[in-house]
Amino acid sequence: MSFYHRAADQLLSVVTNQKENNFFNFLGYEGYVFEYMKNYSGLMARVKVEHKKDARSKQGLFDIRGFMNGQKLTHHQLFSDLLKYSNLRQCGMIWRGEIPEFTNDKERHTLITLAMLMFEQEINFGNESFQRKSWFSPNVERSTFKRPRDLLMGYIWYMFENKNVDCLKKFENDKGLLLPPNDPKVKKEFFNKLINSDKVHALMTNNYNNYSLFLKIASNSKDNPNTI
Repeated sequence: MSFYHRAADQLLSVVTNQKENNFFNFLGYEGYVFEYMKNYSGLMARVKVEHKKDARSKQGLFDIRGFMNGQKLTHHQLFSDLLKYSNLRQCGMIWRGEIPEFTNDKERHTLITLAMLMFEQEINFGNESFQRKSWFSPNVERSTFKRPRDLLMGYIWYMFENKNVDCLKKFENDKGLLLPPNDPKVKKEFFNKLINSDKVHALMTNNYNNYSLFLKIASNSKDNPNTI
């Protein structure tokens, strides 16, 4: 089973058992914690007035906030650490939903953090009523992506090829977040090739046994008040 499925099951357990707290250890790793932002209290549920026309009715319903062993890493810092402490093969295993053997504690921390960020993307972006629309959502017309986490994986591949984390700065916004690539050559060489990986699936599809439970909970939940 993909670890994305196991982590989603953890989130479902928290969502459906409101007598417990809203936290869970990601895949049982001590210190790597997600908080379920219930009642549309997370960042993904916030909708600017000018974006209401594109917002989904339950957007942010399952939003989660990660605490990576007491640290919050920017994409730039995470990618820098991946370049220093890990390699493309290990990152590819995380992308596929497999936890590799860690060579040391620094690699362990960096790869678990990557896994958490990729899981967040699979929860928050996509085609469902509780996910935000994005150019890296699966099955979006003209998209080069099949899975929300492809955004990170494509840039990781690009970074290792260039052996330099600073090559990613031109793809970041002013908050340091990575945007979909606008360079046709980069898209072709490092993102379009990911599409050929037919055995690697987005989380919110029928390949995940409890996918329908997320849909059922969403259908029975009130709309995000920020989208009205």
